[in-house]
Amino acid sequence: MEIISPLEAETRGLYSEIPELHAEKNNGRFLKMLIRDGCFILELFRILGNSKEIESNHPLASVAWAIPQFYGDLLLLENQIPFVVLKKLFETSKMPDEDYPLSLLALRFFNKAMRRPDEELEKMSEHLNDMSLHLLDLVRKSFITPELDHPPEEKKPAVPVISCITKLVKAGIKIEPPKAEADSFLAVKFKNGVIAMPKITVDYFMHSFLMNCRAFEQLHTDSSKHITVYAYFLDCLVNTAKDAEYLYEHNIINSYVGKNSEDVVQFINKLGKPEVETDQFYLYEVFDGVHRYYKNTYVRRATVELKDRYFNTPWSVISLLAAGVLLVLSFLQTYYTIYAYVNPK
Repeated sequence: MEIISPLEAETRGLYSEIPELHAEKNNGRFLKMLIRDGCFILELFRILGNSKEIESNHPLASVAWAIPQFYGDLLLLENQIPFVVLKKLFETSKMPDEDYPLSLLALRFFNKAMRRPDEELEKMSEHLNDMSLHLLDLVRKSFITPELDHPPEEKKPAVPVISCITKLVKAGIKIEPPKAEADSFLAVKFKNGVIAMPKITVDYFMHSFLMNCRAFEQLHTDSSKHITVYAYFLDCLVNTAKDAEYLYEHNIINSYVGKNSEDVVQFINKLGKPEVETDQFYLYEVFDGVHRYYKNTYVRRATVELKDRYFNTPWSVISLLAAGVLLVLSFLQTYYTIYAYVNPK
């Protein structure tokens, strides 16, 4: 209580108006809540974030079945406590062998659900330790790498729009994973008619993560809008079951949701439309490039549709050739019939 007390005024200002938290005399309930929740979170991180085996007498051993729920629950926007409190508790309770920042321990914990190389986590953890507001912000910022496209330099008149993936494919646009492994699923690129999109796992954890990041980005005006824009990008690409199937077949999404592609469509479309200005639209150049390519390829689109309709299988080609031969023979027969009538021997 003595260590956390100096942070009370600062941390109270980070919460919305909850009467029991903002009462002048609440017998230290607010600080006790922060300490109890903070210590619980740190214990989880120390046991699960460092890949230690849970001892049989540890309280977590009896609820091992519930551990996967912790990853999503700790990233719910309503469950966040200030990162500065967690840091203070972590530094106060550090053991001699804990020579790493709290940000690295936390990222290792959530990596059970996100699967990234540990060297990447180490590289990004240092600056995130001092610039994160809470755990959700920490994990969100870990995906916003410096290499991502920057928003347009000047505000554009409207948020851009692109067609779903099955329509883009008919216009000759391809989508495939990047040749070099990307550091973030947000790193989408477009060049020469090809959308390079890192693979993403569509499961309940990722859906919850995206939804809560979107809510945070809308509420926190100083935050970038990377997750909001990415969610909108997914929503544009996937409108029907065929769109979801195409992305699955081309190794863009890995789905653990529902029993069929319709479930994936509903899952993605629930992310909703964005509330973001174009000067915060980090994928603006991608959207603009795809839209221009799509709009300027009417001939290519017609050629692709013709090929898709009539030349997609060997039998289609044979049927088309047979129809052509019959048409030519019918024409010749008609010609000679008329010729014989006009010029009888």
